[in-house]
Amino acid sequence: MSTVERSTVITLSVAIDTLTLQDLCDQASVSARTVRYYIQQGLLPPAEGSGPGTSYGKEHLDRLQLVLRLKNQHLPLAEIRRRLDGLSPEDVVSLLQGPGPVEAESAADYVRAVLAGKSAPVRGPTSPSPALNTATRSTWERHTITPEIELHIQRPLSRSANRRVKILLQHAHDLFSKEDH
Repeated sequence: MSTVERSTVITLSVAIDTLTLQDLCDQASVSARTVRYYIQQGLLPPAEGSGPGTSYGKEHLDRLQLVLRLKNQHLPLAEIRRRLDGLSPEDVVSLLQGPGPVEAESAADYVRAVLAGKSAPVRGPTSPSPALNTATRSTWERHTITPEIELHIQRPLSRSANRRVKILLQHAHDLFSKEDH
């Protein structure tokens, strides 16, 4: 008498392409604050789940990469939102796979493209490396200590650096005002 053994195979369907907030941020080279802001502004769909179980999918990453590409073309967020409205995940992928922005030869080429309603050409690689995505816009502040001495500060700064700059400026003003007396 032969014995027939039966084996049962249990297959768990686990989505491989689910990302944590940190994974999404790392892959797109943005901060968690940026992701949350884009969700609030309607540029990204809300996360799936809530609390520690919150997850993001490939659709979030693709849409985020498209938002960043359009942002690099100097489009305002309102225009980006308008362009993304109604796009399916497949549309987003096809736009990402399409040609990137054309490199402008001059400022005149850039202005012509903007006035023609085309995507503004942008200098640089079509798919920037993560190191390039870490650049943020900055402004410089000029603080005059005396007519001959200025302190230039690049903004934005961290909260602690802002406190130290404030103290530095106060000490500099105190130091140079004492010499005048």
